[in-house]
Amino acid sequence: MIPVLVKELENLKFLPYDIYTRNGRLIFRSGEALTAGKLLQLRYIEIYRKPEEVIEKPSAEEKPFVPKKPTAKKGKVKSNVSTVVPVLSPEKTIAYNDERLHEINPESLISPEMQVSIKSSMHDIIDSAATGTPPDPVVYNAARDQIVTEVLDTVDQISHLNQLRVFDDYDYSHGVNVAVLSVMLGHKLNITSNMLRTLALGALLHDIGKTRIPKQILYKPGPLTDKEYEIVKLHSPIGYKIIKDEMGLPEDVARIALEHQEKFDGTGYPRGISGEAIGTFGQIVSVCDVYDALVSTKVYSNPKPSQDAIKIMLNYGSKWFNPTILYKFSHMTTFTE
Repeated sequence: MIPVLVKELENLKFLPYDIYTRNGRLIFRSGEALTAGKLLQLRYIEIYRKPEEVIEKPSAEEKPFVPKKPTAKKGKVKSNVSTVVPVLSPEKTIAYNDERLHEINPESLISPEMQVSIKSSMHDIIDSAATGTPPDPVVYNAARDQIVTEVLDTVDQISHLNQLRVFDDYDYSHGVNVAVLSVMLGHKLNITSNMLRTLALGALLHDIGKTRIPKQILYKPGPLTDKEYEIVKLHSPIGYKIIKDEMGLPEDVARIALEHQEKFDGTGYPRGISGEAIGTFGQIVSVCDVYDALVSTKVYSNPKPSQDAIKIMLNYGSKWFNPTILYKFSHMTTFTE
């Protein structure tokens, strides 16, 4: 892979080659328009191209091929599994199949460019950790900063929580969603901007320990055995160890992974601590973690509407959550009894 400098692209209107992350994950396809938003997010991460690709620059007269919209047909409608992406000429159109990465939540106040960028970062973080390789600091620090910036820029426009979510496989979207919700909640609790960056990073990485839990247990469609559940519970201390020892991040960040499954009444894990013994960031992430789990599609459960999820959480109340944080969270939504 050959490193690419963003300044090489600044005067181009369209990408002359595919752009990848350091780990080989595709970010943008050749021929995509180089908008200001794309250039901005590319500055946050290391980017590469494949050496065998021929670099072509469109002439001043040449315009990219834009496919016509398909004509509606009667009968059963098939999902759009493959999207045709415009490239430099009609003869070079290609099918782009990484649907998960480019699926955008149209209701989200996070810009489409940032949704793609943050999800790409999350794929890199999880895939690296799963192989025992420490995630790239450039990638996770950029994702952290993007999340904090996007939330603080849109905080006054939020009317319902779906505007703070991204769509993707649960494994990859969950950390992003919990981080975004946590920053919003932290802001409402008057946490300083500098501390919000710590909260965002810890929330983004809170489930990283699950990368070391056997997939046959994590994705089991039926109830877990007692032994399997004990193995799943290890993801909290494993996540703490990954963040602190392997990634070399501060205790405040690692502690979020350790404590996000603790309950306010002491019935959580791994240490069974209660009340204010649980760090404030852990208490915040606990609320956002449970909410996103309830409203997401998982192998063993269907998603619940936002109001139903809030109602379930309020029923648990101070047994599971710090009441002040829980009620502040519930007032971030349009929820009413």
